[in-house]
Amino acid sequence: MKKSKFNDSQIMSILKQASAGLGVSEICRTHDISSATFYKWRSKYSGMDLPMITKLKELELENSRLKKSLEFHDAVFFHLYQKYEVYSIYRPSHFKIAYSTLCTLYCAL
Repeated sequence: MKKSKFNDSQIMSILKQASAGLGVSEICRTHDISSATFYKWRSKYSGMDLPMITKLKELELENSRLKKSLEFHDAVFFHLYQKYEVYSIYRPSHFKIAYSTLCTLYCAL
């Protein structure tokens, strides 16, 4: 993902200029941004102040980190599932045994 050349406080000041009455085309021309970028910022950050934007970005970063971790754990689980041929996992009576076996093998890695 490309890093923005505007930080949070600059985005807030641009949005405040628009709420103060300046035209969108003039603001976009002044700050060298597209109108699509401006409207995307306005839809995403409208009604927020600077600490809320910072918190939102932190949560988005944590969310992406957790998604990557989940993908890794799913891949390892699938690999162990195939390697040790735990085909009885779909039977409810064997599910706990198979899952605990796979978890034990995963923790041993």
